[in-house]
Amino acid sequence: MSEKKKILMADDEKNILTFSGDILRQEGYEVIIAQDGISAFEKALKEKPDLIILDRNMPGMTGDEVCQKIRATNDLKNIPIIFLSGQDSKSQIIQGYSEGANEYLTKPFNVNELVETVKNIFAK
Repeated sequence: MSEKKKILMADDEKNILTFSGDILRQEGYEVIIAQDGISAFEKALKEKPDLIILDRNMPGMTGDEVCQKIRATNDLKNIPIIFLSGQDSKSQIIQGYSEGANEYLTKPFNVNELVETVKNIFAK
């Protein structure tokens, strides 16, 4: 049997971390959580997750800054990143992709869409 895929989820909204984390765990993933950008980057370095889900607006370091640092770090640069953000204008979404995101979901989000996006990333 294959090892559980590890997902790092970073958001400063605890209810999103709790709800989404529980759903992803039910789907069979290991979920690590961070509530700010600095701890998200530190946990990415330590845990080497298979996928990172980032809010763009977090204290300490924004999701954009975390994404840029991940893309500039050899051990992390190939980890897929999903932005999960309330920034939902077309220009903000385009900017998110240009920062290095593989996928971009807007808040409020449908948890089924999140699960399917995660599954699609792991299917690639």
